[in-house]
Amino acid sequence: DIETNVAGKHVLLIDDVIDTARTITKVLDIFKDRGASSIELCCLLDKPEGRVVQYDAKYIGKTIPNEFVIDGFATIYQNILSGTESVCYG
Repeated sequence: DIETNVAGKHVLLIDDVIDTARTITKVLDIFKDRGASSIELCCLLDKPEGRVVQYDAKYIGKTIPNEFVIDGFATIYQNILSGTESVCYG
C-alpha cells in the first residue's frame, strides 16, 4: 500500500510485465477508489496473449509472446536470478 494521497492527482504506474492483467487492474481500481484524477500505465513487457482481464497499457516497451520471462531487474526466481542485468524470454 502507499501512504501518498493520490486524490486529484495524475498517476503513472510503471510495471515490468503485464500478462493476465489481474494484478494491475486491482491496483488501478484502488487508485480510482482513492480519487486519482487520471491513471496511466507504462510496462516494459506486454504479453497480450496471456490476458484473463482486458486491459491495454498506454505505454509499452515491447510486446512479446505468452512465454516464460526472466526479468532480472525485479524478479527473483528461486533466489538465483537476483541482480540479472538482462531480460530474456523464450
